[in-house]
Amino acid sequence: MLRGSRNFGCRKEYKAFLRALLKQLNSSRQERFLEEQAVLRSLPARRLESCSRFTVRVGPGSTIRIKHNVYSVHSRLIKEQVTVRLYSEHLEVWYGQRCIEHIPRLHDSGNHHIQHRHIIDWLDIMFLVKWYKRDLTSLPTWVRMRVNTFIQSHNQGGRS
Repeated sequence: MLRGSRNFGCRKEYKAFLRALLKQLNSSRQERFLEEQAVLRSLPARRLESCSRFTVRVGPGSTIRIKHNVYSVHSRLIKEQVTVRLYSEHLEVWYGQRCIEHIPRLHDSGNHHIQHRHIIDWLDIMFLVKWYKRDLTSLPTWVRMRVNTFIQSHNQGGRS
């Protein structure tokens, strides 16, 4: 409506025009606003938290359970207690004073978010050898290297 218009001599005239326009538009809304204002309650005394906090222990499978969903964390945290900050779109896993994971939040119940890099230390590498012995090339390079190291140490009589 006013885009590109230069009908105002100064900023004061423009602001006065806007005030008059808004007053005209809001006049029909005043009655409804007063009805709503009568039933409004006062604001809380303190600010609402932007996240929910949970203190959980990491299970033997390197997972945590938050709001009926399962998330994996690094296997070095097994049996450790972590703090989880649950936001609307993601969650943060804190260990000590450090945020160690930033994971997308699962909104439905009964889902899981498992990252193979978290559990590879926990898995028995023999499982990988048996499962993928025909096609080790389908594994990521770093996993193949770990499997090969395991096979070599196992053939020498040791176990790493």
